[in-house]
Amino acid sequence: MPRQVKDEPIRTKTQRAKLTPRRKPYYRRLSDRLAIGYRRLNTAVGTWVVRERNTDGSYTERKLSGVSPDDVIDANGVDVLTFDQACDLARDALAPAKADVTLQRAADEWRDRKISETDSAKRAQNYRNSAARHVAKFPTGIKVADITAKMVQDFRDNFLEGVTDPDAKRARRATANKQLAELKAILNAAVKAYTLDIARPWDAVNKFPKAESHGKRVIVLSPDQRIALLDACQSPALATLVRVALLTGCRPGELFSARVRDLTGRRLAVRGKTGARVMVLSQAAADLLAGIGGDPDDHLLLKDDGNPWLEDDQLDPFRAAADAAGLPEGATLYCTRHTYITDHLARGVPVTALAQQCGTSVQMIEKTYANFLGDDLERWFGFDVV
Repeated sequence: MPRQVKDEPIRTKTQRAKLTPRRKPYYRRLSDRLAIGYRRLNTAVGTWVVRERNTDGSYTERKLSGVSPDDVIDANGVDVLTFDQACDLARDALAPAKADVTLQRAADEWRDRKISETDSAKRAQNYRNSAARHVAKFPTGIKVADITAKMVQDFRDNFLEGVTDPDAKRARRATANKQLAELKAILNAAVKAYTLDIARPWDAVNKFPKAESHGKRVIVLSPDQRIALLDACQSPALATLVRVALLTGCRPGELFSARVRDLTGRRLAVRGKTGARVMVLSQAAADLLAGIGGDPDDHLLLKDDGNPWLEDDQLDPFRAAADAAGLPEGATLYCTRHTYITDHLARGVPVTALAQQCGTSVQMIEKTYANFLGDDLERWFGFDVV
């Protein structure tokens, strides 16, 4: 990701008066691609400028013509502007003609808006990844007005390419539905923002019916499959990730966001979609994680290159390892969580305790592992007591 500009104190006339006059503007970031700037030479009144990052990494900078900051004269909202008024004008100054609105711009603006609505660094990174992923599936530079229903349908259908297993297809359909919803949100936001007079052909592309995020069948790894999977991991970092996932039952995202400081003896604090919780670790899990070490602020698990894991980084390496280990088609890193929960149900751990440990609900465990629970119910209660 390109380096962001440093936010300078330019919001008020008092802050601006303290700045050293110079030709280079003082900038304040408005979004990942847009910044408002203030330039003042040896004059009493400065100028407002705007800078935009282009798709190739270069920048476009221009002065906001016909207006000046309220350095000396009170703002009137017409030709003398406050900081906030200049920000509004900056956003409009770089708006393209309606016919030239590209998918890239639409995705960037959707991403910036979503990031502004969250305080989660992880979610912000997910929005960046999603926006880039959607744009990459269409021709470079394509305009929103030129996107057809066939293009959007192909976007949706490509998620099923090469998948034959029924349960894997069901999971892929769920993924396709989520991605389709995001793409439509991006396009519809552009239509609204730029009042585009187009037919919105993507509305004709519907979601797949009967799609479930994890499929109808829960993949649980046998002891032999776990060993085979670990042996098939092509990198030490992936093997460590898989081993920790098997020993903790954490969601992948919870492991990716965990820091060294979150580990205290046999306790691990994690944060996920159900909030924060403190897990109790087995001695083997605690020893493995303690041996990784690092500074308190470092991510607990790192890739082989020393960088933190991102959500998509493990997909292809895990798929390769799963194929080499002969795991069922559709097996993902999430199957380690299924395995952990099933193992503990088999040991007689109460469902309420397991739900607390794994950051889920009793209802979700009963729904997802209904067949397993049914077998136990039969074993426990399927006999006469009289």
